[in-house]
Amino acid sequence: MFFIIILTYFILYAKLKIRPIMRFFVKIQNKTFTDFINLHKEELVDIIRIYLGIVFVIKGVQFFMDVNILTRLIESLNFPLGLYTILALSHIIIFVHIIGGIFLALGLLTKLTALLQIPIVLSATIFIHLKEGFMSDSLHFALFVLLLSIVFALHGSSKLSIDYYLEHYKEHDIKFLHR
Repeated sequence: MFFIIILTYFILYAKLKIRPIMRFFVKIQNKTFTDFINLHKEELVDIIRIYLGIVFVIKGVQFFMDVNILTRLIESLNFPLGLYTILALSHIIIFVHIIGGIFLALGLLTKLTALLQIPIVLSATIFIHLKEGFMSDSLHFALFVLLLSIVFALHGSSKLSIDYYLEHYKEHDIKFLHR
């Protein structure tokens, strides 16, 4: 939802040349929409990464609040799994969604956490959402989340992340401490 609001604001600004309200957008007053996108690619990628992390946390908390939903979904696949296997798989999915979503939102181990989400989202897309038909909103959203997970598994995070900080400022901090 937050992503849609931000995107709507950018589109309105580009079409109507609305004067920016927030301080972040002051830089784009005399620029076109594409200039703004080109100037702030990394920040927009970070906003999308944070959004994706929040989506995973919300889904994980939803499953955590009612584990029966997830166990029924797994049982409906008709795989020959025992009760304990289904419960273990349910708890693994919940853990990966919540912890992985937090890590994605913070930008910590971004490639690994996005990579861990891919099999879960892919199997949910194939075995659950695809049964609802091609015109289903849940299928479209699942494909969107799958695509974003693949992108972040390949791309990683940008400047607004713990990964970026650890990669770029570790050497500086070590030099500063040895003075």
